[in-house]
Amino acid sequence: MSTPAIFSLIGETLRRSRRATGFSSQSILRKIPIIIAPPIGGHLIEVYGINVEIKIVFTVSIVLAILAIIFQRKYYTEAGRVREREAINVVELWREIKISLKKLLPADIMARLASNTIKVYVVLYVL
Repeated sequence: MSTPAIFSLIGETLRRSRRATGFSSQSILRKIPIIIAPPIGGHLIEVYGINVEIKIVFTVSIVLAILAIIFQRKYYTEAGRVREREAINVVELWREIKISLKKLLPADIMARLASNTIKVYVVLYVL
């Protein structure tokens, strides 16, 4: 839920030359909990049982969400007035895109779809 706020923070505070690094770092850091959470959750279930484990995980999630809100409020600076932009013609934009990017788009869509789909099956497999 905080991804748009983080993207805004990165886009508004970093110089153009550093934005790619900022977005890449954010993308990598976002995946760390996905990697470490299942083993920790499994261990908690094994040690405390599922009822206590759920309470522990919800408490940790709430604390981390509050910390994320505090971090974003501390480092977010209000941008100057945004001028109105003219409407984007999607058909024209599609015509202007390089052919190599047009070929990459379906692959990216499929990769993201597969990435999100597997999360559901991992949870179902564990349960």
